[in-house]
Amino acid sequence: MSKTVWRDAPCIVAASGPSLSKEQAQLCQGYNVIAVNDAYRLFPNANTLYAADVEWWKYHEGCPNFEGEKLTCHHDGDARRRKRICKEYNIKPMAARRGSGFSLDPSYIHYGTNSGFQATNIAVVRGACPIILIGFDMQGTHFFGPHPSRIRRNEAVKKYDRFISYFHQARMLHKDLNIINATGPKSLLTAFPTMSLKEALDACGKTQS
Repeated sequence: MSKTVWRDAPCIVAASGPSLSKEQAQLCQGYNVIAVNDAYRLFPNANTLYAADVEWWKYHEGCPNFEGEKLTCHHDGDARRRKRICKEYNIKPMAARRGSGFSLDPSYIHYGTNSGFQATNIAVVRGACPIILIGFDMQGTHFFGPHPSRIRRNEAVKKYDRFISYFHQARMLHKDLNIINATGPKSLLTAFPTMSLKEALDACGKTQS
C-alpha cells in the first residue's frame, strides 16, 4: 500500500491538545498516523506531519529529524514566504480551498479554520477508514503547555467554538464517513461518536502502515 493512500485502512489524526499522551502514542504504533503540529514530539515515526502555519515550521526549522512526509497548505495571503519556507525545509504544500464540510476531492482539502480540521480532511481524501481523532480537546492549551511567544497567536482566546462548528458542519454533510473521537471524556468535540482509543483500535484491528 502506498504511504500516502490508506484506502479502507485506519488512520489516527493526533492533534496537540492537553490530553495527548505517551500512552496513546504507544497504542498507535504500527498504524497510519498524521501528527498535527507539535504532536510529532510524541509521534516521531508518524507517516505525516501537518502544520498550516509557516511560522511554526520556521520556528522548528522544518523539524529536521522527522523522516516522514511534511505537509502544509497553500495560502494566498503569504504565498511568497510560504513557497520559500517549503522549499527550504522540503515541505509539500497541499492545495486548499474554502468550502463546506470536508473536501472529497483528492486534489485539495478545505481550510476549516484550523490545522486539525485540515489534517482530518487529508485522511478523508486518502480514503482512511476509520479515522480516529486524539488530542482534539477543543479547550485548554497543549500537552506541552503554551507555544513560545514568537509563534503564539491569541492563544489565550482560541476560537474553539468556531473550530467545533466546522466539524459539526462536516458531520452533517458527511454522515457516511467513519470518524471516531477517541480524545477522551473532556473533549468538547461532540460531532462524532466517542470511545476510548483502545476500544477504537480494537474495533478496527491492527493495520500496518
